[in-house]
Amino acid sequence: MRSGQEPVVRFETSVPCCRRTGFTLIELLVVIAIIAVLIALLLPAVQAAREAARRIQCTNNLKQLGLALHSYHDVHGRFAPGSTGVTNPGGYQYRQPFITSLLPFIEQGNLSNSFNFNLSFQENQNSTTRAARVNVFDCPSDQQVVFVNNGGGVSDVKGNYGVNWGQNTYSDQVLAAPFALNYGASLAELTDGTSQTFLMSELIQTPHPAGQPVETIDRRGRVWSEQPSSHQISTRLGPNSQTPDYGACWVTVKAPCNRNTGDGPNHYIGSRSVHPGGVNVLLGDGSIRFVKDSIALPTWRALSSRAGGEVISGDSL
Repeated sequence: MRSGQEPVVRFETSVPCCRRTGFTLIELLVVIAIIAVLIALLLPAVQAAREAARRIQCTNNLKQLGLALHSYHDVHGRFAPGSTGVTNPGGYQYRQPFITSLLPFIEQGNLSNSFNFNLSFQENQNSTTRAARVNVFDCPSDQQVVFVNNGGGVSDVKGNYGVNWGQNTYSDQVLAAPFALNYGASLAELTDGTSQTFLMSELIQTPHPAGQPVETIDRRGRVWSEQPSSHQISTRLGPNSQTPDYGACWVTVKAPCNRNTGDGPNHYIGSRSVHPGGVNVLLGDGSIRFVKDSIALPTWRALSSRAGGEVISGDSL
């Protein structure tokens, strides 16, 4: 080193021959497994939240139908008839379903105006109207189904809400219900109490059975029909009962049925929904209750009579 020069300091660095730039296969598999577990834990919660939102919308639909029924009552002094069927002296039968009476009261004035009330619902002149889907009759938890009539022609859309037809069959209610053929009760006739009698409940829109000919029908959920086993709910069966319905219907996984295309007076269908554990019902006072599948059958039947004299405690629902 020369005089006056600063010493030179040298640093030795050790550079590894190989540098890690990513995950190993094992680490990657562990991360994927953790993500899969998190998804598995979160998915049921997400699905439950979505179903809760859909059930709220279903409740709102029934509330709107309740308001419509009470508005109809304010105008006519009683609820709309469950269905209408009149045979004239010449043999012509005039037929109208329940939904046609409510159209002006559920903001469907234009649809009501398009319907020819001088003709029965099944006439061709009314085919366009009955093919229109009324959203308030659709539960968002269920699929939307179109009923296919004999011969393959589009007949009408289905819906998810039917009227309380009593405790037994189409023609034998045992105890009087709020609705029947050519009959809708007045509030004064609900002597059991408006909070002790239900007006409407849920139905499933049963689809056309796969692989079956178009002549195979399933009326259940047909809100545009006045025929038996369409929208007339019987409490002969409990909510979401595993016992089959009896009527013009087909055996499906969603809603079992003992098929009978004739014998209409003896038809009956139960209330069913896609909601886990029960069905929504509209009570006579306009409130909505979620009735569990586990409800005692005598209590469920008592809710369907309008003047049976039964006493129902709130904790039994």
